[in-house]
Amino acid sequence: MKAAYQEPKTGTPTVGHKVYPYVLRYLVIERPNQVCCSDVGCIPVTRGFLHLVEMTSWFSRLVLSWCLSTSLHIEFRRDALEEASGCYRKPEIFSTDQDAQFTSVAFTAVLIDAEIKVGMDGKARCMDKLFIERLCRSLKHEEVYFYA
Repeated sequence: MKAAYQEPKTGTPTVGHKVYPYVLRYLVIERPNQVCCSDVGCIPVTRGFLHLVEMTSWFSRLVLSWCLSTSLHIEFRRDALEEASGCYRKPEIFSTDQDAQFTSVAFTAVLIDAEIKVGMDGKARCMDKLFIERLCRSLKHEEVYFYA
């Protein structure tokens, strides 16, 4: 079986972007705003894709913010981060994968300027963001594909 549409290939780091170390090993997450994680999902629409970024709290699994965009520019990721930090306290650690949109100098500079520790998962760490991946999957299957 094969999907009827082609997924965009956004999940690869760009050569020259700094990859930050994995900081969650043996970390006990015991309070809100200790760790925030994020991911970008691609939602197929009639003429291309919409990019959805979600920011969630590891402790409560609460969606702190989300934002849609037609391109992968930095503004929509920064807006989601600022919304999450404005409505809730700023996270101590921002954990994400090594996708090009999160390893860019422009985005990591926003985190470093806000004094947020940056951590990135390595290979075989897919279970770390399971709940945020599941959220994007549920959204696609229950709202997008169902009504398409």
